[in-house]
Amino acid sequence: MTAELTSDETHAIIKWEVGPAVPPNVTKTEKIELKRIKPPPPTTATVDADDSPYQWPDALEPGKEYQFEVTAIDADGNRSRPVKTGTVKPEAGRPDPPVNLRSTGQTSTTIDLAWDEP
Repeated sequence: MTAELTSDETHAIIKWEVGPAVPPNVTKTEKIELKRIKPPPPTTATVDADDSPYQWPDALEPGKEYQFEVTAIDADGNRSRPVKTGTVKPEAGRPDPPVNLRSTGQTSTTIDLAWDEP
């Protein structure tokens, strides 16, 4: 099994492919267990094997690193070894501009500014 993680900057997108690497005890993959392992605490979802790619329902938080484990499950409940995805870390967006910008002093070569947080 292979697993890949990408993002659209708001949601994680997990893609998997079940191939010959699945152990012989797993006959036909029926379900896929997705487990978010970063950031903690772990969160798990079980989806149909044909749902690849899958958009994780929780929104990504900028600056946090995300990683998942993907496990194949057959009709008898046999499980493959979990496969870890790569990681994604959405960048923090541009901050809101300051408000109430004002001069608090000046000389012939400088100006002092103050502002309030938005």
